[in-house]
Amino acid sequence: RGEAALADFKGIEGLAKSYLDTKKLVGTKRMEEPSESWDDDKWNELYGKLGRPDTPDNYEVPEIKLPDDLKLDEELLGQAKTEFHKLGLNKKQFAGVMGLYGKVVSEGVEGGKATAAQALEAGVTALKKEWGDNYDANLDIAGSAIRKFGGEEFKATLDKSGLGSDPAMVKTFH
Repeated sequence: RGEAALADFKGIEGLAKSYLDTKKLVGTKRMEEPSESWDDDKWNELYGKLGRPDTPDNYEVPEIKLPDDLKLDEELLGQAKTEFHKLGLNKKQFAGVMGLYGKVVSEGVEGGKATAAQALEAGVTALKKEWGDNYDANLDIAGSAIRKFGGEEFKATLDKSGLGSDPAMVKTFH
């Protein structure tokens, strides 16, 4: 009756239930709840139990679909792996973050291309309105000036970058 550990029980039923609940836990793996006072060794032990790989190099990069003109920067990927390892990410979390990264970058690039195409179209329309019937002739003059002062290599660079069709660039060379 004087035992403090038994003071909370309200009868034999409560004692029996507590005994059965305790029995269910025997032999199960349990992890200690994290604490702000933990040192790096305790955190690393927990991260290991939660599936973090032993080293950052052991993260497996999922297939990331990027636009054709973009490549995954291996140096930045190495830095990300190192940082994610420090933060304790397991392999599944790493794959999820990298998949989201690929999606966000792809959508951003595609959205930027669409916005640029719309701006270009609006600029060309404005230039056609400004030049009227002289649009094609003025366009030829601008192209001739680009070739004369910059050469074919410069023209190819402008065309590849999209600047060759930019209305401001066309007006400048006109």
